[in-house]
Amino acid sequence: MSHAQDAWASQRRRVLTVDDDPTIREIVKVALEAADFEVWPTESGQQALEYLETRGLPHLAIVDIKMPGMSGLQLAAKIQEFIDLPIIMLTAVDNTHTEVHAINQLAEDYVTKPFTPEVLIARVHNLLRRITDFSYASEPKIKIDQRLSIEFARQIAYIDGEPIDLTPTET
Repeated sequence: MSHAQDAWASQRRRVLTVDDDPTIREIVKVALEAADFEVWPTESGQQALEYLETRGLPHLAIVDIKMPGMSGLQLAAKIQEFIDLPIIMLTAVDNTHTEVHAINQLAEDYVTKPFTPEVLIARVHNLLRRITDFSYASEPKIKIDQRLSIEFARQIAYIDGEPIDLTPTET
């Protein structure tokens, strides 16, 4: 195992959770923390995007579908525009068409409510166990070399600390 892989292996996994129901948020947070995950609980798609901009990228996201404002499907699509983040949909939407669409286009797994926290944790562990490269899970600003750094969530590149204009292809 290389030094970089060793550093990733020893890092506590970060999970972004997005649910407008405070009870569900707390149940998921307590279960994940008991399984030794760092949890970033958010109540909306907009708040989740703000977390990504300020905190960087987690190892995994657990996202509800039905939320006011931005739906979980819209949030997942927005996230997938800039990073292939593993997502588990945790939702009361028990519809085969929605589940198939979510898994085919946006998410690695789909869990319907009501759910058992132990099963959700098992699915999180199973998904993360299959991922061998966590280089996508990063700080908000990644230093590429002495001059270049990038904020992937905000799609901003910096040279010598100054933002540079990117073409639509580069973003």
